[in-house]
Amino acid sequence: PALVLCLAVFIGAYFARPPSSAADGNPYETRPAVVGSDIAMQVAATVSLIVFHFRFHAANRNRFVAAARAERGRQLALLEMRAMDALLRRALPPAALVRLVADRGGGGGCAPDESRNAAVVTLRVADVPRIAHERGDDVAVATMHTVAVALDALLESQSARLHAAAEPPSQITPEYAVVEKVKVVGDCWHAVAGLPNSCPFPVSSVARFARRAVDDVPALAAGIDGGVAWGGVLATQRLAYDVFGPAFDGAVAAAKGAPAGEVRVGATGRRQLLDEASSAFDATGSHAGGLPLFADAAEAQRDLVALPGLDGAFALHASDFASPTSAAFQELHASGDQLHTPAAGS
Repeated sequence: PALVLCLAVFIGAYFARPPSSAADGNPYETRPAVVGSDIAMQVAATVSLIVFHFRFHAANRNRFVAAARAERGRQLALLEMRAMDALLRRALPPAALVRLVADRGGGGGCAPDESRNAAVVTLRVADVPRIAHERGDDVAVATMHTVAVALDALLESQSARLHAAAEPPSQITPEYAVVEKVKVVGDCWHAVAGLPNSCPFPVSSVARFARRAVDDVPALAAGIDGGVAWGGVLATQRLAYDVFGPAFDGAVAAAKGAPAGEVRVGATGRRQLLDEASSAFDATGSHAGGLPLFADAAEAQRDLVALPGLDGAFALHASDFASPTSAAFQELHASGDQLHTPAAGS
């Protein structure tokens, strides 16, 4: 616009000039041919500059629009990747997920984890057939879904309390979880401790979680067992971390025969609870794996009640934490953690 204005002023001044002649004593003679040439040159220069600026700004605008679209696409892709990452972290244990990412192009799946000191808990919704018969299959499915969601929330809150109690905090990474949910099959909810990450007291960890779950949801029956277990991501489609082995089979068998409100422990799980109670620990050094369920082996033998007619099965009659007389229990109580004690006769 400034160039066009200057050109218009120049042309207007030429046509508005006063007439002159040689008698006026003006040494400069205005020749129309010279002025016309000058006007033509300025018009050409102005048009060239206008075209240049138009194309220059158009190119800049196109580059800006392309960069903005690329950045928007990058942000959308980043949000989608974060959503997929969160979904994968909810579906697979972090340790297995890291191995899967490292094995890109290796055919999928990962080598199974093996633990000689694992523990599995199976929580079963009791009386599902009766609920389905009396109130309909849709009510039974809704009940199992509600219970599974409650167990997931309980496990997440327990993991959050464990992280908050870690001292020093570096001992527990943000992805560390002592009890890992495995799967939900029918009316059974399964979790494992000691896979894929090891922990000092796996049976105590799952027993404490089972006791809390049964206290919160009286319709649950729990089965616990320990020993040898394998876990891994099998196949390449519909990925899931699965656990199998004697510990898993023992927990399923214990849960099948347990009535609502009872926690049953297999023979191998009982031996591991006794071993964990006999091991030395202190309140500040065992936070990464929780606390032993019992303060000593004598307390474990007293609260693990053999069930008549069931070879190798024991009912767990114990509080969520170690004995109130133990230093570890007092230390944890001082930290403000919630303590759940079963009702009398449970």
